[in-house]
Amino acid sequence: MHKMRNAADGVLIDDNESVDPHEHTEGLKRVFSDVAVRDHGRSRDFYYRHSCVAFNAVRLARISTSGGCFSATNNESFHLGFVVSGAAETLARGRPVTARPFLNANLIRKQDRFAIEVAPHTISQIIEVDPKILMDQAVALMGKEFDVESLPRDVDLASPIGAALVRSSVATLNEIKFLASANLGQLAIASFAELLTNLVLGTVLSNFNTNGSELFGSPQIAFRARDYLVAHSDEPLRIADVANTLGVSIRVLQLSFRKAYGCSPLQFLIQCRLDNAHVRLLAATSNDTVTAIAWQCGFIQPSVFAARYRERFGELPSETLKRSR
Repeated sequence: MHKMRNAADGVLIDDNESVDPHEHTEGLKRVFSDVAVRDHGRSRDFYYRHSCVAFNAVRLARISTSGGCFSATNNESFHLGFVVSGAAETLARGRPVTARPFLNANLIRKQDRFAIEVAPHTISQIIEVDPKILMDQAVALMGKEFDVESLPRDVDLASPIGAALVRSSVATLNEIKFLASANLGQLAIASFAELLTNLVLGTVLSNFNTNGSELFGSPQIAFRARDYLVAHSDEPLRIADVANTLGVSIRVLQLSFRKAYGCSPLQFLIQCRLDNAHVRLLAATSNDTVTAIAWQCGFIQPSVFAARYRERFGELPSETLKRSR
């Protein structure tokens, strides 16, 4: 049984569950191209389940299967896959990588030809990012591109940022049915996409060095950035966008802003969005909810939003909403 639906503008939910080996192949083609299944495993109780959620150009896919072997060519995207339970061995360019649950991930670059042998009853998860978006973010963060070919295929997930990537991607797919019926709004969608892109980038790269040079902040950059953040705080804005608009790297922007205002540009943007949420809560109608307003203002975790809101305004958002009615 296959279902595909739009949960909101920019969000696509794709579900598939089948005991038909042919549908297994078709399901994999929604993740990879040129798929050839060699073996569906010895079990008579074959099954294949596929769930996917796409936030703009970032996709999360979870595949659960009774086991088997298949080969494929990666599409134009950058894939990072890890095992939730079970085991899978990937062979690409002559090098095997055995994935262990939550400990390591397998990196597959665009146009890579590879083969995977999946153990019985394995659940794996794949994060798919547009390589151009990933490279643009790397340039914004580091001031330079990185050599994709030099990246290791076996990626360690034991680091703090690797663990954060696992937690965020698993939690997102665990809420897939909830997301399917939710009106996330463009700010929340962009926040999900940027979070996952940054986590993937931080996991596969060892650091964000800027050629070892010492960078100094500029008050003029901070003033211009502040005005831009205030003017665009209700839009799907990334700090990388601000840096690109001002013609500087994220590192220069951050140093300039912290020197002038004592906080990071992201912290300031959060304050602006909290102010936006405060105004909306005060003007709320009977149909408005705290969660809906939080999403509209770019906060994708209601509990975090409530804590930050209380810290800024001295009361919970639900209390502000109650006073407005």
